[in-house]
Amino acid sequence: MIFISELKYTGKHAEIIRKFSKAKNTSEETSKLTFNSYDGLAIKNQELILFDTYFNGLVISALIGLKKNHKVKMDSNSSIIPASIFTDILFKNASLLTRIFQFIYLIENKPNNDEKIKKAFNYDYSSSEVNFFMEEILQYSCAGLEFINDQLIKVNTLEDVILAINKILND
Repeated sequence: MIFISELKYTGKHAEIIRKFSKAKNTSEETSKLTFNSYDGLAIKNQELILFDTYFNGLVISALIGLKKNHKVKMDSNSSIIPASIFTDILFKNASLLTRIFQFIYLIENKPNNDEKIKKAFNYDYSSSEVNFFMEEILQYSCAGLEFINDQLIKVNTLEDVILAINKILND
């Protein structure tokens, strides 16, 4: 699978993925979501991190968007620094991205079953098909990120976090 360029989240979607990810670049720091937890001695304010990497955030949020069958166009606010997933990360994880492409194709397209299966499991995708599928994944991911953000924005305690994550997974 050929990835022509890095993948970029822009606008509010860049802010959301940064909010729930470990930031590796201090210039990309953004306000993190925090909640109160009790460690037996005192109440402490803890940072809520859902994703180790932006790539993990892409996969999880895309699957949530796909599960909810909802896509959102990425916000294009250029005043917000983009959050990027570099091409080498995409190459290293091509098999996982291919599997997500297949899920999308099987869910969205309506040809007969033989055609659908043959096309979904054709591993010889053209660069235009890869670009199309990456755009689809991003749209599902943006929807998933917005859903995650909506559920977790109002958490105050560890119990709230657990209930919100349960709602995300079971809704």
